[in-house]
Amino acid sequence: MATNRNTEYEMPDLIEIRDRKNSVKSSVIKRWNVHFMTAEEIEAQNNQEALLAEANSAADEEAAKKAEEEAEELRRAQEIFERLEREAAADKEKELEEQRMAYAIANGDLDDSFYNETTGSYSGAYGMKPMDDDTKAQLDAIMSNNGNDISALFAQAEENVDALLADTDDLPLGDIPEDFDPEAAMAEQALFEENSEE
Repeated sequence: MATNRNTEYEMPDLIEIRDRKNSVKSSVIKRWNVHFMTAEEIEAQNNQEALLAEANSAADEEAAKKAEEEAEELRRAQEIFERLEREAAADKEKELEEQRMAYAIANGDLDDSFYNETTGSYSGAYGMKPMDDDTKAQLDAIMSNNGNDISALFAQAEENVDALLADTDDLPLGDIPEDFDPEAAMAEQALFEENSEE
Protein backbone atom coordinates (compact mmCIF):
# COMPACT_ATOMS: atom_id res chain seq x y z
CA MET A 1 0.00 0.00 0.00
CA ALA A 2 1.07 3.42 -0.75
CA THR A 3 1.49 5.93 1.96
CA ASN A 4 0.62 9.57 1.56
CA ARG A 5 2.93 11.74 3.58
CA ASN A 6 0.52 14.61 3.89
CA THR A 7 -2.48 12.74 5.28
CA GLU A 8 -0.56 10.13 7.31
CA TYR A 9 -2.98 7.28 6.68
CA GLU A 10 -2.68 4.22 4.49
CA MET A 11 -4.49 4.24 1.24
CA PRO A 12 -5.38 0.88 -0.31
CA ASP A 13 -3.65 -0.06 -3.49
CA LEU A 14 -5.94 0.04 -6.50
CA ILE A 15 -4.48 -3.15 -7.94
CA GLU A 16 -5.30 -5.06 -4.74
CA ILE A 17 -8.83 -3.70 -4.80
CA ARG A 18 -9.25 -4.78 -8.44
CA ASP A 19 -7.87 -8.28 -7.74
CA ARG A 20 -10.18 -8.74 -4.78
CA LYS A 21 -13.23 -7.69 -6.82
CA ASN A 22 -12.29 -10.09 -9.62
CA SER A 23 -11.86 -13.00 -7.21
CA VAL A 24 -15.22 -12.28 -5.59
CA LYS A 25 -16.97 -11.96 -8.96
CA SER A 26 -15.76 -15.33 -10.14
CA SER A 27 -16.63 -17.13 -6.89
CA VAL A 28 -19.90 -19.02 -6.32
CA ILE A 29 -20.66 -17.31 -3.01
CA LYS A 30 -21.00 -13.62 -3.38
CA ARG A 31 -20.15 -11.36 -0.51
CA TRP A 32 -23.42 -9.49 -0.73
CA ASN A 33 -25.37 -12.76 -0.57
CA VAL A 34 -23.76 -13.91 2.69
CA HIS A 35 -25.72 -13.19 5.83
CA PHE A 36 -23.67 -13.15 9.01
CA MET A 37 -25.85 -14.18 11.92
CA THR A 38 -25.88 -12.18 15.09
CA ALA A 39 -25.62 -13.81 18.53
CA GLU A 40 -29.35 -13.28 19.09
CA GLU A 41 -30.21 -15.04 15.82
CA ILE A 42 -27.92 -17.97 16.70
CA GLU A 43 -29.53 -18.26 20.15
CA ALA A 44 -33.05 -18.12 18.63
CA GLN A 45 -32.10 -20.86 16.14
CA ASN A 46 -30.68 -23.05 18.94
CA ASN A 47 -33.85 -22.53 21.00
CA GLN A 48 -35.99 -23.45 18.02
CA GLU A 49 -33.94 -26.63 17.43
CA ALA A 50 -34.22 -27.55 21.13
CA LEU A 51 -38.00 -27.02 21.04
CA LEU A 52 -38.25 -29.13 17.89
CA ALA A 53 -36.18 -31.95 19.47
CA GLU A 54 -38.31 -31.77 22.63
CA ALA A 55 -41.51 -31.93 20.59
CA ASN A 56 -40.16 -34.94 18.66
CA SER A 57 -39.19 -36.75 21.88
CA ALA A 58 -42.59 -35.96 23.41
CA ALA A 59 -44.26 -37.29 20.27
CA ASP A 60 -42.11 -40.45 20.47
CA GLU A 61 -43.03 -40.91 24.16
CA GLU A 62 -46.71 -40.42 23.35
CA ALA A 63 -46.48 -42.93 20.52
CA ALA A 64 -44.73 -45.47 22.78
CA LYS A 65 -47.30 -44.89 25.53
CA LYS A 66 -50.14 -45.21 23.04
CA ALA A 67 -48.67 -48.45 21.66
CA GLU A 68 -48.30 -49.81 25.21
CA GLU A 69 -51.90 -48.87 26.03
CA GLU A 70 -53.11 -50.54 22.83
CA ALA A 71 -51.15 -53.71 23.71
CA GLU A 72 -52.68 -53.68 27.21
CA GLU A 73 -56.18 -53.22 25.76
CA LEU A 74 -55.54 -56.07 23.34
CA ARG A 75 -54.38 -58.32 26.20
CA ARG A 76 -57.47 -57.43 28.26
CA ALA A 77 -59.72 -58.07 25.27
CA GLN A 78 -58.04 -61.45 24.75
CA GLU A 79 -58.56 -62.34 28.43
CA ILE A 80 -62.22 -61.30 28.24
CA PHE A 81 -62.67 -63.31 25.04
CA GLU A 82 -61.10 -66.42 26.62
CA ARG A 83 -63.23 -66.03 29.77
CA LEU A 84 -66.37 -65.67 27.65
CA GLU A 85 -65.41 -68.78 25.68
CA ARG A 86 -64.95 -70.75 28.93
CA GLU A 87 -68.29 -69.49 30.25
CA ALA A 88 -70.00 -70.38 26.97
CA ALA A 89 -68.50 -73.89 27.10
CA ALA A 90 -69.64 -74.25 30.73
CA ASP A 91 -73.13 -73.00 29.83
CA LYS A 92 -73.29 -75.43 26.93
CA GLU A 93 -72.21 -78.30 29.19
CA LYS A 94 -74.80 -77.29 31.77
CA GLU A 95 -77.48 -77.13 29.10
CA LEU A 96 -76.53 -80.61 27.87
CA GLU A 97 -76.67 -81.93 31.43
CA GLU A 98 -80.09 -80.39 31.90
CA GLN A 99 -81.23 -82.00 28.64
CA ARG A 100 -79.93 -85.39 29.82
CA MET A 101 -81.73 -84.98 33.14
CA ALA A 102 -84.94 -83.94 31.39
CA TYR A 103 -84.64 -87.00 29.17
CA ALA A 104 -84.01 -89.19 32.26
CA ILE A 105 -87.09 -87.72 33.99
CA ALA A 106 -89.16 -88.19 30.85
CA ASN A 107 -88.14 -91.84 30.71
CA GLY A 108 -88.82 -92.28 34.42
CA ASP A 109 -85.19 -92.84 35.47
CA LEU A 110 -85.24 -89.96 38.02
CA ASP A 111 -88.12 -88.32 39.80
CA ASP A 112 -88.48 -84.66 40.73
CA SER A 113 -87.97 -85.28 44.46
CA PHE A 114 -84.19 -85.41 43.92
CA TYR A 115 -84.01 -81.93 42.36
CA ASN A 116 -81.93 -79.54 44.50
CA GLU A 117 -83.08 -75.96 43.97
CA THR A 118 -80.03 -74.48 45.72
CA THR A 119 -77.57 -75.98 43.23
CA GLY A 120 -80.04 -76.08 40.36
CA SER A 121 -79.34 -79.75 39.63
CA TYR A 122 -80.37 -83.26 40.58
CA SER A 123 -77.63 -83.57 43.17
CA GLY A 124 -80.10 -84.35 45.94
CA ALA A 125 -79.92 -88.04 45.04
CA TYR A 126 -76.17 -88.23 45.72
CA GLY A 127 -75.43 -90.97 48.29
CA MET A 128 -79.07 -92.03 48.49
CA LYS A 129 -78.60 -95.40 46.81
CA PRO A 130 -78.49 -98.33 49.20
CA MET A 131 -74.96 -99.62 49.75
CA ASP A 132 -74.25 -103.26 49.01
CA ASP A 133 -72.61 -105.51 51.64
CA ASP A 134 -69.18 -105.64 49.98
CA THR A 135 -68.87 -101.83 49.77
CA LYS A 136 -70.06 -101.44 53.36
CA ALA A 137 -67.49 -104.01 54.61
CA GLN A 138 -64.70 -102.21 52.73
CA LEU A 139 -65.75 -98.87 54.16
CA ASP A 140 -65.88 -100.23 57.73
CA ALA A 141 -62.41 -101.78 57.33
CA ILE A 142 -60.95 -98.49 56.06
CA MET A 143 -62.53 -96.45 58.85
CA SER A 144 -61.47 -98.86 61.60
CA ASN A 145 -57.87 -99.01 60.31
CA ASN A 146 -57.62 -95.25 60.04
CA GLY A 147 -58.99 -94.81 63.54
CA ASN A 148 -56.44 -97.24 64.98
CA ASP A 149 -53.59 -95.66 63.03
CA ILE A 150 -54.50 -92.16 64.18
CA SER A 151 -54.80 -93.14 67.83
CA ALA A 152 -51.44 -94.94 67.60
CA LEU A 153 -49.84 -91.83 66.11
CA PHE A 154 -51.22 -89.66 68.91
CA ALA A 155 -49.93 -92.07 71.56
CA GLN A 156 -46.47 -92.13 69.94
CA ALA A 157 -46.34 -88.34 69.76
CA GLU A 158 -47.39 -88.06 73.40
CA GLU A 159 -44.59 -90.43 74.46
CA ASN A 160 -42.03 -88.43 72.45
CA VAL A 161 -43.11 -85.16 74.05
CA ASP A 162 -42.96 -86.67 77.54
CA ALA A 163 -39.47 -88.01 76.87
CA LEU A 164 -38.25 -84.64 75.64
CA LEU A 165 -39.68 -82.85 78.65
CA ALA A 166 -38.08 -85.36 81.00
CA ASP A 167 -34.69 -84.77 79.35
CA THR A 168 -34.93 -80.99 79.76
CA ASP A 169 -35.80 -81.20 83.47
CA ASP A 170 -32.27 -82.46 84.22
CA LEU A 171 -30.55 -79.49 82.57
CA PRO A 172 -29.26 -76.81 85.02
CA LEU A 173 -30.49 -73.39 83.99
CA GLY A 174 -28.67 -71.35 86.67
CA ASP A 175 -29.70 -67.98 87.97
CA ILE A 176 -29.84 -65.11 85.49
CA PRO A 177 -29.04 -61.75 87.11
CA GLU A 178 -31.49 -58.92 86.63
CA ASP A 179 -28.86 -56.62 85.12
CA PHE A 180 -27.87 -59.19 82.43
CA ASP A 181 -27.12 -57.54 79.07
CA PRO A 182 -27.21 -60.01 76.16
CA GLU A 183 -25.38 -57.65 73.78
CA ALA A 184 -22.51 -57.19 76.23
CA ALA A 185 -22.34 -60.95 76.70
CA MET A 186 -22.15 -61.47 72.93
CA ALA A 187 -19.39 -58.83 72.66
CA GLU A 188 -17.42 -60.55 75.43
CA GLN A 189 -17.88 -63.91 73.69
CA ALA A 190 -16.61 -62.48 70.38
CA LEU A 191 -13.58 -60.91 72.13
CA PHE A 192 -12.86 -64.21 73.85
CA GLU A 193 -13.02 -66.08 70.54
CA GLU A 194 -10.66 -63.57 68.86
CA ASN A 195 -8.14 -63.91 71.69
CA SER A 196 -8.31 -67.69 71.64
CA GLU A 197 -7.65 -67.79 67.88
CA GLU A 198 -4.44 -65.72 68.28
